[in-house]
Amino acid sequence: MGGNSSQERHHHYVAAFHLAGFTDDGTKTGRLYVIDRELSREWLSSPVGTAKKRDYNAVEAMPDQNVVERAFGQIEGEAASIFREMLRTRKIPDRPALDSLINYVALAAARVPRVREVVAAVTDRFLKDHFRQVFNAPEAFKTISQEFAALGVAMNQEGFSQLRQHMLGDEVQMSLDQTTMVMTTFQAAAEFVPHLSQRRWMLAILNDDAPDLICSDCPVSVVPPAIIPLRKMPDLRDRDTLVILPLNKRMIVLGTYMTTKPVAATGRFEVACLNRYAAEAARQVFHAGGDFAILSPDRQSIWDKSQFMASFR
Repeated sequence: MGGNSSQERHHHYVAAFHLAGFTDDGTKTGRLYVIDRELSREWLSSPVGTAKKRDYNAVEAMPDQNVVERAFGQIEGEAASIFREMLRTRKIPDRPALDSLINYVALAAARVPRVREVVAAVTDRFLKDHFRQVFNAPEAFKTISQEFAALGVAMNQEGFSQLRQHMLGDEVQMSLDQTTMVMTTFQAAAEFVPHLSQRRWMLAILNDDAPDLICSDCPVSVVPPAIIPLRKMPDLRDRDTLVILPLNKRMIVLGTYMTTKPVAATGRFEVACLNRYAAEAARQVFHAGGDFAILSPDRQSIWDKSQFMASFR
């Protein structure tokens, strides 16, 4: 990427203004603790130094490779203003501000690494299924060897067998190029918006004696219905689910298709449940420091931070 500063090349997949709500002082340079489940370790960082990757949203096929990053930045800028207003009023905004909040929820759900990993896995499976049909088709050797011959490359039966094993083996992952992946993220966020717009939104505020909420590199969580057997991974387009977005360490946004009612209690157990969903699909968990409560995977007990970290060591 030419002509861009180093700062522009480091793109956040969780907005720094959002992570600021989980620091000790509520700022983008405040103390933010990061727990990495794959590395089994915790370290001190800040929102500006966390949840970002080099050229993560770069569109390599376009002259202006930061065009999508700036579009995401505009959505974040509007959302940051709405977050501040919700902290002041302690309520969900009316439209059109609500629409801007929904745009941010859609973006926060779609652009995270976990979603890209899923897209890459689906792409790999689809393309390998396609090549499996190609290599297993009648006269596959004849067809493919002719295609290589047209390119000036001779292929014998042994070379065909090696190519087949290579293309269909686990050592090769077939994925989308960077530009297609970024645009797929953009399209996914756009497709989420009308479904999120149909939900009813409410803001829950924690009891004074409740532990803090956490955030993660999957900041939007989809909670399946408790009384219905889980037949597939819940999707935010499913009408019987609850969408949750921790706003900061003391407030959380909830979206449902049902008629909303004021949240009666947000004590230790409720926060532990919400933190479990926040961490469920995440690699990294973010918190303001000290201890926190999280429901155990079997939903039978409430863990503290040390128990949570011990579970993936």
